[in-house]
Amino acid sequence: TITLNDAVEGFTRDILHTSELLSKQPTSNTGHPLIVVEKLFEADSTPETTDRDFFVQFTANSATSSIPLGLGDDDGAPVAGDKVWNPGQFVTNNNEDWVSATQTTNGVAGDTIQKGEALTLRFFDTSPGISTDNGANHVPTQTANDMAIKFDGIGNEDLMVIVNLVSTANPALTTTKAIYISNADIYKTGQVPSAYAADFQLDNNDGLVIIERN
Repeated sequence: TITLNDAVEGFTRDILHTSELLSKQPTSNTGHPLIVVEKLFEADSTPETTDRDFFVQFTANSATSSIPLGLGDDDGAPVAGDKVWNPGQFVTNNNEDWVSATQTTNGVAGDTIQKGEALTLRFFDTSPGISTDNGANHVPTQTANDMAIKFDGIGNEDLMVIVNLVSTANPALTTTKAIYISNADIYKTGQVPSAYAADFQLDNNDGLVIIERN
């Protein structure tokens, strides 16, 4: 294990916060939108010529008594009878729910994510719009090296996160990985790593999950 006490020269960590969005479609929760798109970064704001805009598309699914969540290779109906998750699969069903993605909170059918609910985030370098999440609007074109997710109201829950991974050598190669996060591995008040401490202040019932690439 190597511990670096000083920042590596030339290395910076750029953190994009959904709470610091530049623009949003739609602008409110009126009508209970099934798709929300937020712009988090404008490439023209920096002199770096390789930068690309960064958009986040939010969609949601929820379970009902007759339409449970299941496992599938894409959106829509899950594979019937499939109870064992495999790399490349997603948690899905045919019941799309509305998304609450405000400047302060993101949730399914409200400002929370509860049991039986799934919130999906896809990243794009141009806006996919909010008319549909099918076709090209379903295939991410932007990536994030790391992700930090702040939760409000964490009790003793464990969490499950499915991440969609893409090869840096060949963007056509993609897969998914399931990350089970036990409650003990969720950062609580006073536990936030120093590299993230300035960006995430936690109160007594907040939790922070950090996922970093190898």
